[in-house]
Amino acid sequence: MVGKEVAAAVNVSAGAEVAKLAPLAAAFTIGGLTPFDLAYILAACYSVILILHFVVGKWLLPLIKLVRGKRAARISAEAGE
Repeated sequence: MVGKEVAAAVNVSAGAEVAKLAPLAAAFTIGGLTPFDLAYILAACYSVILILHFVVGKWLLPLIKLVRGKRAARISAEAGE
């Protein structure tokens, strides 16, 4: 019986200590988001940035260079005539 009472007292004490830490944990929230939520959001933003970097670098910029090159070639051909 004594062991169960001690275990119950320790469990209540641990719960009280966790309750004391709740305001400290709340201090680390930003706009209601915990650090874990922020980590997921930052990872998603980083993924979007990487995808945009790939699309712009591998597709959009070469396409713009191609169009500008064709336009410059057409203008120089018209000026040479």
